[in-house]
Amino acid sequence: MRRLLTAAAISLLTLPAVLMPPISMAASPDEPVTPGARLLLVSALASQGCKGGQMEYEKGKFEVENTLCEDGKVYDMAFDLAFKLLKKEVDD
Repeated sequence: MRRLLTAAAISLLTLPAVLMPPISMAASPDEPVTPGARLLLVSALASQGCKGGQMEYEKGKFEVENTLCEDGKVYDMAFDLAFKLLKKEVDD
């Protein structure tokens, strides 16, 4: 049991490193989102009642532009590296 818990803890600790682009890429604007991060962003969007949109990684955060939400409005959203919502603005 202890070995299983240790393996799970290591997996959770290394997850951000797997999802983040390398340091050399982080300086470039509008990097594509990795497949693993995309799955987590889809889940984060769903928890906000939203879906779709253009996903990218920029300046240490994930951005989703033109996502459609249940209220019928289109939003631009930003999430931190733990996929917590930072910003939700109606897209003009």
